[in-house]
Amino acid sequence: MKKLLIFFALFVGSMAGFAQKSFESYGFQSQLIRGTEGQYIYYIRILPNQQLDKSTLIIDFQASKVLNTAKSFIHVLINDMPAMSSSFQTDSINKIVVPIRKNSKATSDFLKITIKSQLIIGNDVCQDDNNAGLWLNILPSSTVYWAKNKQYGPSTVNLSNTLFSKKAIVYPNNISAAELQTVALTYAKLLRSTTEHIDLYPISQMPQALDNFIAIGLAHKLKPKFGSKLNITPKRGEGILYLNKETDTAKAGSLRQILFVTAADVAGMSKATDALLTPGILGSSFQDVLKVDKAGYKELEKKNRLKLSDLEDNNNLMMGTGSLSHDYRFKTSVFSTLPAALNCQFEIRFSGIGQHDRGYFNVYLNDILLTSRQLNESGTLQVSATANRYQIKKFNILRTEFVFYPVNGVCQGNFRRFIGQVDASKSYLEVADNLEEKQVSFYSYPDVFQQETTILVAKNMLSHAVKAICELTYQLNDHPSNEIVYRPVIDFSNNAAKYKGHNIVLISDRQDQLLQSFQEMPLQYKTDFTIYGEQPGYAIYKLSSPEASAISQIFRDQHYPVVLSVTALPNEAATGLLENSILDLNEQLNLLSGNTLINSKNSHLVFNLERNSNNIVYQGDGNGRWQTFWLKYKLILLAGVLFLIFLAYLYVRSKVSKSQKIVTQ
Repeated sequence: MKKLLIFFALFVGSMAGFAQKSFESYGFQSQLIRGTEGQYIYYIRILPNQQLDKSTLIIDFQASKVLNTAKSFIHVLINDMPAMSSSFQTDSINKIVVPIRKNSKATSDFLKITIKSQLIIGNDVCQDDNNAGLWLNILPSSTVYWAKNKQYGPSTVNLSNTLFSKKAIVYPNNISAAELQTVALTYAKLLRSTTEHIDLYPISQMPQALDNFIAIGLAHKLKPKFGSKLNITPKRGEGILYLNKETDTAKAGSLRQILFVTAADVAGMSKATDALLTPGILGSSFQDVLKVDKAGYKELEKKNRLKLSDLEDNNNLMMGTGSLSHDYRFKTSVFSTLPAALNCQFEIRFSGIGQHDRGYFNVYLNDILLTSRQLNESGTLQVSATANRYQIKKFNILRTEFVFYPVNGVCQGNFRRFIGQVDASKSYLEVADNLEEKQVSFYSYPDVFQQETTILVAKNMLSHAVKAICELTYQLNDHPSNEIVYRPVIDFSNNAAKYKGHNIVLISDRQDQLLQSFQEMPLQYKTDFTIYGEQPGYAIYKLSSPEASAISQIFRDQHYPVVLSVTALPNEAATGLLENSILDLNEQLNLLSGNTLINSKNSHLVFNLERNSNNIVYQGDGNGRWQTFWLKYKLILLAGVLFLIFLAYLYVRSKVSKSQKIVTQ
């Protein structure tokens, strides 16, 4: 083991000049492989400056401690060609180094990695087919060390392969609404393609050393900065995608690239954006300039039926014995309405089982068993299940499981291997009942804003809101295809009247005139306030530093079906606060029933407030202190009043008794 660690340390040192990318940075989480035999497949995009030859793959994994390490193995295939087979230990995290060579057959622009397991616990595999200890866990810390493409240069880079190497977007200082929409959609496109981090810079703040980025803006705004680098002049109504590239003499083998997304006017900018985002257009452009005269964007039409074939990782062919399961991940936002109930339909195919064999097909949603059907000799079944409101979450895991045990074990009779598969193209989830919220909450986000939505931003908050709007656009495009299928309108808040009847997201300060028109906003924006809990006088939140917090609210309005208001004060902290607000909105567990989110730099709180609620006390109001006193001591005061009434009753009764005695005498 010590020798292995020394070898690994020397290897890492030798990889210092290679580009390092972990599985986690590509969006892959831990992957469990179960059973005596199992496998998982990864697809990783290859960038123009990367090559397969002399690259190296390091697989990090954990193994069950009960495995027989003398007879258990892990196998790695690169582009369907065997690359490494290895034994392993069970007392620590294992690392295996897989060299990638040029004879590894590449397919398209992706690296295909297949990891197979061959596991055994005892000395006889026939006794292990029903053992839960048969597993390997592939860790997200697994890494690809990319070798640099020796032929990388101006001739190898064009519009078809340049986009996903970009790590920054530059935009004009006086950015318009149309330019901001293109910036936000491009940001979402890069993030959806597993790019780890994208920097955003106005032209005046662009670092001098920035050498591989996207410049977005109307041509007359970009030319003063980039001059001859943008040596093309667009016509009116024409969109332009232009790649400027030159060898960097200061860095050996480095290439300076600028991808310009530009036009002469708003109509042309819309066409350039369409070409950038539409699958197939950019990927088939093997030149450096693309002029776009027509736009073909069609707005996403959400439906209430989701086919399993539309989800990622729908290749679910399973072989072996025991429990064979596959997970599908989906969000409620894939449906056109919020589901209160789901109808689940599956068509499954499997190798027919013998009369006395045990075989079942089970369906789970979020670890809750929905249905279990016994398999038969036919080899095909249609299975139905229903999920109710309390079984459905914002982020869901649907698990299908084949369970098979041959009557005489896996090594006797004519048994070969059980094969099972869900036909993803004929299996689907469908909304059976819609969820109607009496008071709209963050549970509706981002679902309700993925149709007929306008993002409005106050002009005095624009410089602070660019990153938040980009992140918001990314969240609104959480579609299973990972394509940018929804492109919300972006405009300034003073144009709000044009969008009556649309859902709106408003990013502003707390004095914006549009805020004053909302009649149903739960929390009014004043200097400071106190929110009280159900217990008398118990304050659960007090806003005492409005400049260090952002407030988000979701509510209905008479002119706009659903409004999401995100506010902060226009100061240096606003950029981070607005971005954190949008990030916090995407959490699941503690936002389900809330409609008001208050966040600071490092934390956030969620409340469920009602308009004109007694739980909210605004400091500075004429009766603010009296109301606070009343909330704190109302039970004591009421008890005191009742006691005084009782004393008055006793006093009156004693006087009446005395009067009766006098009259009698």
